[in-house]
Amino acid sequence: MATPSRSKTNVPAYLALLNDPDATRRITAADMLGRSRDPRAVPSLSAALSDPDEYVRQEAARALRYIGHSSALPFLIERLGAEPDPSVKVFIIEAIGSTGDGTAAQPLLAALSDPDTSIRIAASDALASNRIAPHADVPTMIAALSDPSAQVRSHIAVALGHSGDVRAVDPLISALSDSSVLVRANAITALGALGDQRASPHLISASRDPNHTIRISAASALGRLRDPSAIPHLIIMLRDQTETVRGAAASALGMMRSSAVTSPLLDSLRQASPYVQSMALRALGQNGDRNAVPGILTFLRSQIEATSQTPGSDLNPALQAISALGNLHDDRAVPLLTEIAEGQSGVLRDSAREALSLIQGRSGSMTIPTEQHSILGMIPQRTDQIQVTRPSEQRQPRRRAVV
Repeated sequence: MATPSRSKTNVPAYLALLNDPDATRRITAADMLGRSRDPRAVPSLSAALSDPDEYVRQEAARALRYIGHSSALPFLIERLGAEPDPSVKVFIIEAIGSTGDGTAAQPLLAALSDPDTSIRIAASDALASNRIAPHADVPTMIAALSDPSAQVRSHIAVALGHSGDVRAVDPLISALSDSSVLVRANAITALGALGDQRASPHLISASRDPNHTIRISAASALGRLRDPSAIPHLIIMLRDQTETVRGAAASALGMMRSSAVTSPLLDSLRQASPYVQSMALRALGQNGDRNAVPGILTFLRSQIEATSQTPGSDLNPALQAISALGNLHDDRAVPLLTEIAEGQSGVLRDSAREALSLIQGRSGSMTIPTEQHSILGMIPQRTDQIQVTRPSEQRQPRRRAVV
């Protein structure tokens, strides 16, 4: 269930209603207090965790999860040990996790040994918080990588990535052979987060996995490791049959900060995919090699011409090209960027002005001519935000999603 939005709730009235003899009214009161997200409700909702009615207890725990205030944590931990109903325990665990408090780690770790699968899933999901995982006992989480539930294993892989503890590297490498795609993908992401070079050959192997989700995760993790030996493999991935894999490979190459990636990334601009083009341009800007500037300028000019001829076309590649030129701080980009800044309105103009400002700030020599004559005045205006959107048919699930 999605977290309810903060609403104008008569908190004192619903606090009083929590003591109503009718359990249905108490359930309603807990629900409304959760929707208020008002910390004043925490003491009364904490007391309601001991209500004789299991549905009141469940709603009280849910409300405390929505409020997410650490003052409820001692009451939630105490009640977790005494609660007889597994479904209520799940809500209590979720509420414990919502506090984001490091002291929540211990009771969540204890819940990983519960015989009820739903409780272990809830506990592992809560541990996957980047605020709680660093405080959790790593050997206990490593042991949970062998849990019978793939959902538990996938959450624990995320938690180990957030732990920052290199003791998790070898167990996560072993998890790359897990039967679950989600576990393998999360283990790959966790290895990238831990940043240990021992993982590199295993991630390179994963980059050739038949499953495109695994290949995407592997490319991203290799980018985070910045291992030069991965560059040839990532370049091969730029020709992957799956568009989102090619985009992930481009992004990873941009993290390498190597002149060896410039030519392959420029070659990717010839692909028909605006998504891949945009990711390659972003990578070129991040990579920092100014030898890319002439190629980016040529691409940007072609995009401007195409936009003038095809109203409503995707502006993302042009916007990413402008952004890359600004990040590269090269005066050779000034004439074309000036044309865009003076000949357009909307996001193209604003992006060009920002790029020029970056170049001027770096070189101290940029001036904008007062008059420009170009084709840019014919380009239809758009109000899009600068962003790169993956193709909708291949969007990836959130890593912690339960599948």
